[in-house]
Amino acid sequence: MATSPISAGRRGVATTLTAEVFKDVIGALRSDDTSNRVLDKRSSPRVGLRTKLSIVTGPTGPFEAPPVDVWLRDLSAGGIGIVHNQEMERGTPFVAHLPRRQGGSLRVLYEVAHCKRLAKDLYSIGAKLSRILP
Repeated sequence: MATSPISAGRRGVATTLTAEVFKDVIGALRSDDTSNRVLDKRSSPRVGLRTKLSIVTGPTGPFEAPPVDVWLRDLSAGGIGIVHNQEMERGTPFVAHLPRRQGGSLRVLYEVAHCKRLAKDLYSIGAKLSRILP
């Protein structure tokens, strides 16, 4: 039986988050009709995704730290939800590296908005999108 790279789960979709998927999801979420979300306190609609994602914390450029893998929980036009084994303070910047099909990666700068401990060495982190880096 052939397996699909995308499988629907009870709480989201398991897939590889490429730069192209990121742009498609963000574009679709930006066009979402906000009138259907009257009771939702979030400023942007989101989609649940379950996949590993590489992030880099600290300064970017030639001296940036090596990437670490985190789990992506959800994505919106204005932010991202991840699960990490390290606590991150509010205001901490990090760069998500999204692989491109043609090689290289799309780098997206986020800033931690909140961090909640789920268990020992497991944190739920919400971050707002700052900008897409060149």
